[in-house]
Amino acid sequence: MSELPGTTPPEGTPPEVIPAEAVPSEGTPSPATPRWGLPRWLRSLGWEGAAYLLLIAVALGMHLWGLGGRAIHYDEAIHVHYAYRLAEKWEYTHAAWCHGPFLFHLSAFFFKLFGDSEYTARLPFALFGVALVGLPYFFRRYMGRWGALATAVLLAFSPVLLYYGRFARNDIYIAFWTVALLILAWRYFHEGKDRYLYLGSAVLALAFTTKETAFIMAGLFGILFFVMALPQLASWVRYRTRFRGLGGPAGFLILMVTLTFPQWTPLVSFFQEPLGITLVNSNDALGPVGQALGVGIFVSLGLIGLAMVVSVVVGFLWRGRMWVYCALIYYAIWFLLYTTVFKNPLGGFMSGMWESMGYWLAQQEVARGGQPWYFYFALGLNYEFLPFLLALPALVYYAVKRDRLGMALGLLSLLTPAFYIYAGEKMPWLIVEVTLPLILLVGKFLGDILGETLGHFIPAFRAVFLLMRVAETHRTRLRAVAGFAVETGKLFLVLLVPALIALGGWLLVRYLDTGTVDGTSWALVGAVSFLGLLIVCSGWRAGWMVASRLAVLGTALLLLGFGVFVGARASYTYDDAPIEILVYAQGSYEMREVAHQVQEVMEAQPEGSEVAVDYELWYPYQWYARNDDYVRFYCYKDRSEDAWVAWCKPIQETPKAAVVLLNVPHGERDVEYLRDKYERTEKKRNLLWFPQLYRVPDIQANDGFLTRRSKEVRYLWESMKRREAWDGFFDYLIQRRMDSPWWFSDFYAYFPKEG
Repeated sequence: MSELPGTTPPEGTPPEVIPAEAVPSEGTPSPATPRWGLPRWLRSLGWEGAAYLLLIAVALGMHLWGLGGRAIHYDEAIHVHYAYRLAEKWEYTHAAWCHGPFLFHLSAFFFKLFGDSEYTARLPFALFGVALVGLPYFFRRYMGRWGALATAVLLAFSPVLLYYGRFARNDIYIAFWTVALLILAWRYFHEGKDRYLYLGSAVLALAFTTKETAFIMAGLFGILFFVMALPQLASWVRYRTRFRGLGGPAGFLILMVTLTFPQWTPLVSFFQEPLGITLVNSNDALGPVGQALGVGIFVSLGLIGLAMVVSVVVGFLWRGRMWVYCALIYYAIWFLLYTTVFKNPLGGFMSGMWESMGYWLAQQEVARGGQPWYFYFALGLNYEFLPFLLALPALVYYAVKRDRLGMALGLLSLLTPAFYIYAGEKMPWLIVEVTLPLILLVGKFLGDILGETLGHFIPAFRAVFLLMRVAETHRTRLRAVAGFAVETGKLFLVLLVPALIALGGWLLVRYLDTGTVDGTSWALVGAVSFLGLLIVCSGWRAGWMVASRLAVLGTALLLLGFGVFVGARASYTYDDAPIEILVYAQGSYEMREVAHQVQEVMEAQPEGSEVAVDYELWYPYQWYARNDDYVRFYCYKDRSEDAWVAWCKPIQETPKAAVVLLNVPHGERDVEYLRDKYERTEKKRNLLWFPQLYRVPDIQANDGFLTRRSKEVRYLWESMKRREAWDGFFDYLIQRRMDSPWWFSDFYAYFPKEG
């Protein structure tokens, strides 16, 4: 008996009987085995397994090609610097400002195996990006064969997943843990096997040791599972169901809550002002940001201890020994990583248990990045066309069908952007977390539509086959041609719709460029009208439901193709052009060139010479100087500058260093002490930012909520009425062409004069 996706056979159903293979008699000749046939494991995969292998191979090539080409990013430099120190000197202490310890341990492991370079620094992230593509294979029973495969395609060719899958930040890891945890939870709901709880505990621990966005991920899943578990919980409240042994969504929810509950205790800091204690410090002048101070230290320890006792009691009452095994798995991973393999047990425990959330609670009001609420939509509509534009049709589709998984993915797709919009810090790389549920939703949606539509392609293929065979009479040929035209009208819908959209878009761009419609454009209008007529006729013949599905598939092909184009353009361009909205504090290739030039100059200097580097250039220069023991960093700020500290001191005499690197303000301020001994280069770029043209220009810091929204709506409305605004939008979207220059920080390099 075959199972429907998402169902399990009722109790007492006999297992499916699989007939034994026929064994030929002695006199029956056995078929010849091809000498150069495919390996048995490959033959056993079938077309579906082969499709996943092909996708993974393509994804591997896309992620590894030119992986070390781009200069190191500011945030990458932070991560790989501490990972390198962990690999070389076993020096690492968890600090919440640079996220969880998993990244540093894994990167250090790769440095030990393959050496240190930009390529090996990004290699583990790239491999996780490739592995993410294969995860839907384990979800195909519930997403459907076509839905899982479509999702894998979207994951493989997603522009932001490709870009940040080749980027040394934690976000691609969180994406992997998110999809893995969803798959494990859903399989547990339907299969009820404890192994999914054990694996889920490990994945949850790895997520919470990777990045603090794991709190958002766990919160979103908690809301989803709570909604799904409401019937179970209502039955328990009415004493119709025992708490012990609860399974399904309620069981997985209990597991997540009891394992992570102690780490949520810093939320009590919302009440610290009325209580008159500091549970989460937000003033770095008083102590480490995110930590408790004074009496708050003892209160935080008491809250953690109480939360642990509650977790143990509830977990043990729920599943007894099984929960203990899950807790051992979770805390073994968690404690091992946060304490740097027991090197810093007390400090690692407190920083992971309290500061990991406390630091980011303190940063909520800081709102680093200062991006507007619509920032992720601006990113999505410049890169992730397919998931962002088809998410709404998918939501309506599953609301009508009452598909359980589809509605669950729809809820995640609505809640995730809302959480990240509310969060104070908004950065380009967080688009990974925002886009991921949309990809899962739209992937399932396209797969379901494809599965429902495939049957309508069979008559068209038959018509093609008959047309190829017909050779008898002229009348028979005409009938075959007519049948071919009618049946393939359905197939042409998949191509006609994107052709119509593409031609219409091209016509619009021509009008925006010139302000008029010339003869060529009128010819295109005729072509577009003719294509529209063909679509209408094909839709009438195929039926509007079939036609609409084919139109969606055709639109998806067009959007996917354009997404591949912009993703490749963003991921494989390593210099300062084209301008990408994803770029935020990207290290310039000029810094890398200067670092190599410094190394060449120092080879000719006497032993004991040094290179003096402005602390303003610490990241990313310290990565390039990781093996150069002659590099010294100095703070050259004066009292008037931000972040000045007592040991900062401007240059007051000619430095003794062989080479000096200064940011531009310091280099111009102290030029009198440098001009006689050094040759100064032209200004070199250090860090690059996208010029944030999407901001509403007249919003002030003291504007209230309603004032801000009013200005945004007015600015958007006025922009939509201007042809120049639309022309600039399409110029950037298609050609990445715009008038505004980069935002950047720059520096001078002072090399010794010859002679």
